[in-house]
Amino acid sequence: MGYKRMVVTLGGRVQGVGFRSFARYKAILLGIKGYARNTFDGRLEVTAEGPVEKLEEFLKELKKGPPSARVREVDVRFETATDEFYGFSIR
Repeated sequence: MGYKRMVVTLGGRVQGVGFRSFARYKAILLGIKGYARNTFDGRLEVTAEGPVEKLEEFLKELKKGPPSARVREVDVRFETATDEFYGFSIR
């Protein structure tokens, strides 16, 4: 299927609930590289690169989120991977 970049923006109760750490943990388990960061408008942005099938699995986890999160909106786009990441970080 190939190697892609996935950019996900999540809305709802996604800040202050351990979501970035949750995303990092799941990404490491799946061998995905990239980062998670809070945005100024209260959402969470995740940029991830990896095999498409792993990214799809990661997306399923992000839609669930950690127990205290409430994901209300999900925006996803796939792009060409740049291979610029060495791991998965929290920003």
